[in-house]
Amino acid sequence: MSTDWFDRGLNPYEILGIGDDAQQATTDEIKKVFRKLAIVKHPDKNPNNPNAAAEFALLDEAYRALLDPAARGVVDDWLRARNARRDKHKGLSDKRRKLKEELDKREREAVSGRNEEEMALMRLRSELERLRKRAQDERRQQAVESAATAATAAAAAAAAAAVGSSYLNASFSAASTSAPCEDHQDAHLRRSLKVTWDPIALDYSSEQIRHALSVHGRVEEVVIKERRKRNKATALVVMSNQLEAESATASVCGNIVSPLLVTPLMKLVPQIKPASKDYVPAPEVLAMPSVVNKVVINGTSCGSAMPSSKGFLPSDPPSSAPLFPVAQMSGASSAKPLFPSMSKSSGQGQSYAAGTRVEASSSFPSFQSNSYFSQNGAPRPTPSVSNFEASVFEKMKREEERRRALRAAESEAD
Repeated sequence: MSTDWFDRGLNPYEILGIGDDAQQATTDEIKKVFRKLAIVKHPDKNPNNPNAAAEFALLDEAYRALLDPAARGVVDDWLRARNARRDKHKGLSDKRRKLKEELDKREREAVSGRNEEEMALMRLRSELERLRKRAQDERRQQAVESAATAATAAAAAAAAAAVGSSYLNASFSAASTSAPCEDHQDAHLRRSLKVTWDPIALDYSSEQIRHALSVHGRVEEVVIKERRKRNKATALVVMSNQLEAESATASVCGNIVSPLLVTPLMKLVPQIKPASKDYVPAPEVLAMPSVVNKVVINGTSCGSAMPSSKGFLPSDPPSSAPLFPVAQMSGASSAKPLFPSMSKSSGQGQSYAAGTRVEASSSFPSFQSNSYFSQNGAPRPTPSVSNFEASVFEKMKREEERRRALRAAESEAD
């Protein structure tokens, strides 16, 4: 917008509505007046006024001219020169009856005053042009900064989305990848730890946690989770290998005022997957002499009891030596039932008349329940005590072998 208010005889004080002693107005008074006028003159408040934008621009330029000390000084000089010229013209019109010499003298003074006014007007135009250029530069700089901020935010969002997508793909790829990928993820979980502490007693930073656990080995990553409880803080730590992670869980870490509770992120338990309905065991498995696969029914060994759909196949044959020798009596055909009255319901033993004295046996014979059916509808045989004993013994043996392997690995590491 071209500024021509001085060509129309206006000045910034008149545009802002500052009355008497306008040149004595302070900066705070000028700001206060401009705020009131901006609320009323803003184009958003005058949608039906086609000249609202031009009027508001004129108001803004007058406000800028009065806030800038150099521009305001030029405005004041121009006003003083203009008022002096008007006063001189008025004086000339009132004294037309005076002598010609005085009139000529005053006319020469008027020409000199007009030249002074024109010079002040030129300085005013120069200052207003400077203010206009500075305002344009400020708007251009704001636009560049806004564009840069938006571009940075968009790039950060894209990077976060890419990282999140890659992390999710890596986390959930186990459903569609092969066994090596599952082993890699399992190894990663084996060396991951969960660390908790009381932040009220003593709070820890990620570097302090890294330093506290570094005595057990190299710490690859420390991530402090967002705190949801006031008296409990949690962090996830990844060690370089499983042995270092187990060493950290078996030791007291951190400051004694608020020690770190280090636990495995996932407790690894051996999982045995059930066989499918179409599962057919290999011949060498069927020929394996395993006590677990033996079932005793009514005192008779029935060979391998391979399940049709929901059974489990043990990985190794357990030891044939029973853990509880008394359990061997479960397969004896000569054992008498402890509760004769239950013989009819179990389909085993003979009936006794009322009042007949029966000598109780100290063993629990195997039995067959008519109310417990298998999938084909026939009565399902129930394993004897030796079957349970063998399973317990097998678990104990595998646990001892695992501990022996860990101790050997620790010895080699030392």
